[in-house]
Amino acid sequence: MGLNAETINDLINSEENQRSIEDARALIHSRPCVLFAGAGTSKLAGYPLWRELLDEMQTRLADRGLADPRKDPDNLLRSADELYDCFDKNGLLDPDYYSFLYQTFRPKPTQSLELQNILLSLPFRGIATTNWDKCFEMAIRRDWPERTQSLFECSFHAEHPNHVRDYFDSLWRDAPSISVGHLHGVYDFAKEIILTASQYDDAYGSGGKWTFLRRTIWALMTTQRLIFVGFGMDDPFITTLLKFVSGELWDRNGRVHYFITHVSADTKKDPIAYRRGLRAEMGVQSIFYQVQGNDHSRLSDLLYDLGANPAANRRGQPRVSELLGPL
Repeated sequence: MGLNAETINDLINSEENQRSIEDARALIHSRPCVLFAGAGTSKLAGYPLWRELLDEMQTRLADRGLADPRKDPDNLLRSADELYDCFDKNGLLDPDYYSFLYQTFRPKPTQSLELQNILLSLPFRGIATTNWDKCFEMAIRRDWPERTQSLFECSFHAEHPNHVRDYFDSLWRDAPSISVGHLHGVYDFAKEIILTASQYDDAYGSGGKWTFLRRTIWALMTTQRLIFVGFGMDDPFITTLLKFVSGELWDRNGRVHYFITHVSADTKKDPIAYRRGLRAEMGVQSIFYQVQGNDHSRLSDLLYDLGANPAANRRGQPRVSELLGPL
């Protein structure tokens, strides 16, 4: 549809958007909250978004002389399955596929962690992330020595149930404690990474089966207040669970969780209808900031409005760009 400058300005400065900022700030600073961090938070650190990752996987196959197996590259879940199956059928899972994931998401020298530092200056007791990198752990160990000793990190995997129990217990420790839970695996255990449609079905339970991961994320959504950053709200498994939880527990006008997202001249959806739908279906209240081109620098300003400390940006103003595609 596209938005003009006046419409964007009205949306950003609307009473609802400003009240949502105030409410989210009060929530974050009044009780333990969990940051739900998506791939957008790791983009600046040099990691690919999902579509970019699949293209890189295809390049790896092309280097082996194999044709692109994707029938519809815009269907990312199916494409991930087709690429994985191509690695598998050609005997390339181990080492090529797993090695590729390890090499792609391991820590990188001199990577930018400024966005992580800004987010870490907010009093989150926990971070839940769908990311396979360890950007937040790296930032904590590098720049937050007061939080390093109390750092707890884990992967939400059925083979590590005690870790998940410890993660939930840790959310109620006093500051400056911080915990990082990876929902879909970590690069250094590449065989546990959830990427393809089949892997999602197995992990979340096809046909509504209540698997370990499904139960764990349900518990996270029902017992914690979440602030979504760098997450596109287009993961069908996460959003289905949010809808289920909202339908069971929250009223239809609830502002249980908050979703920080952007609008720009290229925005394709009606942001007002989009915001209304998320709130009614998932109990998620959107907070908008403006993007011009690929410049997401106003995300930092919004985080400062939420109470983040500008001094936490220890290496200069970040160029927060290309976090997520347009709505």
